[in-house]
Amino acid sequence: MTATVKREYRRLADGLPWHGLLAHDNFNLVTARIRALIGDGQRFTWVATHEMSGLRPEVRTSQTAKKIHTSSEPLDDGTPYVHLWVHDSYGVWGISTTTADQAAARNDDTRRQVVLHFERTRSGEQLRIDQHAPCGDQICWVIALEGGGQ
Repeated sequence: MTATVKREYRRLADGLPWHGLLAHDNFNLVTARIRALIGDGQRFTWVATHEMSGLRPEVRTSQTAKKIHTSSEPLDDGTPYVHLWVHDSYGVWGISTTTADQAAARNDDTRRQVVLHFERTRSGEQLRIDQHAPCGDQICWVIALEGGGQ
């Protein structure tokens, strides 16, 4: 791991703004950051847009994470695979990857990339996830703390 990657992952671990691709080498840091963001009963708004729906947003307010769990079972062909699920007040959402590190993720087919943006806004901390649905359509999720993160 290069010094630059270590510095970027330190930002992720320290709760600072961070933008990157989900990979095996940052999966535990991303999981910890999501738990810190929405764990412990934090209320959040979940917004989803889907290319198939004309990118019209679906908005669910006052969500709380009921359970956040992970899996690291390999796929049937032996490919390493990690997955994070969040069960919230409404349903379930998750992110997953088979790529080892950011360099491999950048070189992967963009339809398999999971792009994460942890940022602070005037309203508080939020996470934006850009990815593609299994059918290939582009989707974007925003998870924003309610109450300015208080």
